[in-house]
Parts: sequence; structure tokens; C-alpha cells
Amino acid sequence: MIATLLFMFLGFSQDSTDSQARASAAQALSEVGDLRRVVQNELRPGCSASVRWQPGNAARALDPQTPVAVGLVSMVSAPRESCLNAELRITANYYDGNGTFVCSGTILLAQGDFVQNTLFEFRPYLLDYFSKWKDGPTWEQSTFHRLVCNDYDGIEVRDPSSRATLLKLFATVLPRRGGLGSDELQISIARQVPR
Repeated sequence: MIATLLFMFLGFSQDSTDSQARASAAQALSEVGDLRRVVQNELRPGCSASVRWQPGNAARALDPQTPVAVGLVSMVSAPRESCLNAELRITANYYDGNGTFVCSGTILLAQGDFVQNTLFEFRPYLLDYFSKWKDGPTWEQSTFHRLVCNDYDGIEVRDPSSRATLLKLFATVLPRRGGLGSDELQISIARQVPR
């Protein structure tokens, strides 16, 4: 009988030691799993990107009422979970006839597919209605996007066309996990004399 009690006591003692060992092993496996996920995240390849303007009537902008139609093709590499959604930035820089910087502003939009074709309308003379792309169900329901154009001192320039003769549009695509693609488009604008 004493031998039976002694074996039972040793069995309970061994069970508690086994359960502690199992808990320690489970915690160690969990930590190893967490470390493995961190390492795999760090070893995922960076993303690559490319972007190209497809100019339509973009050589000159002569009339303040006529928009400049321009296509933009932007591409981002796989895998989806690492590289998308990407950010697409359109930076507009205005320059005067001597090539002196007048002001600059940026507009942001999202890229959710590996290849995205975006049709833009730009109005270089009307900053309140500077750009439009299909960001609604239809083109008519899409909104105009205002450009806040600042000079070197950070002061907003409300009418750059009174001094500027050149608009440079820089398109930059930035994938979620690094990489960059950029392209430039130049539009000659007729200087508008203030009334």
C-alpha cells in the first residue's frame, strides 16, 4: 500500500513537472514562431515600380478653360501583400521664363493594382480645379482636386500663371515596401497677364 501511494505521489510530481516542461516548450515555440515571422518579413524582397506619362494634348496649355488631358501608366511589382497599396504622387512645379522656380504643390492618390492606367485632366491656370481623375463611379461624379502651390518660403502662390511659362509634372509611385518609380512631363503655358 505504501508503495502504491509512493508511486502515485511520484506520478503527480512527474505530471506537474511534465506540464511545466510542456508550458515552457510551448512558450519557446511561440517565441521561435514570432522570430521566424519577423525574419521572413525582413527577408521579403523590396518592391520595384515604374511610371510613364502618356501625353495627349500636353505640349501646350493656351486657354485657361481648356483642360490638358494626360494619361499615366504606373506599375508595381509583386507580391501584393508587400507592395500594394502603393501611393501615387503628382508634383506640379511652376517656372518662369528664366527657369526660376515660382511654386510647387503635390496631389496624392492610391494605386491598388499592379498596373494602373489613370487619365488626368489638368488645369494649369485654375488651382482650385487643378486636377481631375476618375475617383468616383463615373467621370462626371469625380471631383476636382485643388493644388496648394507654395514658393520657397512656404507662402501660397494663388496665381502662378501670372509669372510662370512652364509647368513640370512629376509622377512618382511609391510601393508599400520600398522602391520608387518617377517620370516627368513638361507643359508650356501661356503667361496670363493679371487684370
